[in-house]
Amino acid sequence: MPCRTAIWNIGGSGRPQQRQLNLPSEVSVNDAAFSLDGGELATADGDGIVRVYDLATLKTVMTFDAGEPSASSVAFSPDGKQIVAGYESGRARVWDTSTRLQLTLLAGSASDRRRSELQPRRQRSRDGQR
Repeated sequence: MPCRTAIWNIGGSGRPQQRQLNLPSEVSVNDAAFSLDGGELATADGDGIVRVYDLATLKTVMTFDAGEPSASSVAFSPDGKQIVAGYESGRARVWDTSTRLQLTLLAGSASDRRRSELQPRRQRSRDGQR
């Protein structure tokens, strides 16, 4: 039996709108992040899989499985082209959303766990200042 998760749209005019996202019953969601355009939701799940849902259809459109036991955090890059996932092991993985390939593995320890976040690279001026 699927697990029902409520997603509220509080933007725009009028009353907030609630929609139901059905997740597999065996999945526990540790973290979730919306894409910048609000069209997708990524979840970091207790089974180690990162799932991406299309919020218009409420269907799973991508999965990323690193073989880790538990994904603890997730974030989209500002342009939506990458997803970063942090794991209970302390490692983080960066995935390309178009090819669905892992781009980078960042090693760490379980004590290094923090919130995942991707920031745009800042340009440096010629004198090295940002």
